[in-house]
Amino acid sequence: MMKRFLFLLASTPIFAATVDYEKQLLPLLKDNCMPCHNKTTTKGGLNMETVDLMLEGGDNGPSITRGDGAKSLLHQAAAGEWDSEMPPKNNKVSAVPLNSGQLALLKQWIDEGAHHAGRQERVITWEPLPAGFAPVYATAITRDARFAAAARGNQVSIYHPPTARLMTRLTDDALIQSGLYQKPGVAHRDVVPALAFSPDGQRLVTGSFREVKIWRLVPVNPPSNPARQAAAPGKFKFAQTASGTITLQDSASGKALREIKHGAAIHAAALSPDGQKLATAGADHKLKLWESATGRLIREITGDLATASQLSAATFTADRAALEAAWQTESVKKTEKEAADLNARLTKGKELETSARKNLEDKRRDMEAKTAAKAKAGADLKALESPPPQPT
Repeated sequence: MMKRFLFLLASTPIFAATVDYEKQLLPLLKDNCMPCHNKTTTKGGLNMETVDLMLEGGDNGPSITRGDGAKSLLHQAAAGEWDSEMPPKNNKVSAVPLNSGQLALLKQWIDEGAHHAGRQERVITWEPLPAGFAPVYATAITRDARFAAAARGNQVSIYHPPTARLMTRLTDDALIQSGLYQKPGVAHRDVVPALAFSPDGQRLVTGSFREVKIWRLVPVNPPSNPARQAAAPGKFKFAQTASGTITLQDSASGKALREIKHGAAIHAAALSPDGQKLATAGADHKLKLWESATGRLIREITGDLATASQLSAATFTADRAALEAAWQTESVKKTEKEAADLNARLTKGKELETSARKNLEDKRRDMEAKTAAKAKAGADLKALESPPPQPT
């Protein structure tokens, strides 16, 4: 009973798993065959970059005979059963012959019908950036310094420098409609590393991964506070008593309360609607905010319109130069690729010319040898047909 069981087990056929071309064979062919059989270098007229091209074949016909690996030129060449060794010895790409296991795998794949999955398209699914990821990669300012932009992550904020207030955050409604983001204030899907205002300050260009967006700026006055508008008139008023001094006075009596010294000639001054703060702007390019009740300096803002305008112009010029340089770089790369392709074709043409000359020389020598042999055979035959000399 044991012997019968062992006999049946040995006689049961074992089928190997189907060969996966993309995972098992394609890496081997890429390393050892495709360096000499591709779109640029198509030796023997054979391109092996796809299965369809291998089925189409080259100068010697199809390299694959589906269902019969032994008769396929691809397997014969790889196994050394053809008229030339593949890959050649001492090749420049370090390609090596397939070992016995790899040859068996290649033959099995062809015997199974040379099936392959074909080209697969990869779909990229965008995900929102983390909420806390907001580094500033780019800033820009208009020439008149009225508006400034800062890119924080994929958000672009617009500021009003004269008042140091945030005006708005740019929103691309398409990102909200796509469901990628739920709240407004998102300008791009990815980080924004480039910003530039147009010279007239009416357009803002933002650049992100593989996309550039142009925004039209609509100036909006800072929002007002209804409570302050409805407030009763303040208890203070002011008068400029010297070039750099403001005197605060009681609104009802006109009595001088305290002096506010800006430190330079004052060009403009204003009280807040509730009279609690006084702002002064001087020749020193500084804006100072004072507390009316105590005369205490609350905040100081330093600005230089000319410098800001020059900086804005220089930033826009630099960004424009960067875009121009990027375009020229791509043009150079394209030209270099075209030149490389042309050189490869010329090299292939020279190789074919050299091969043709060698074949022609070999045929000429072979013809000369055959002609000489034919002449000698004719002479020998004539000698045999001639009657022997008669004795005298």
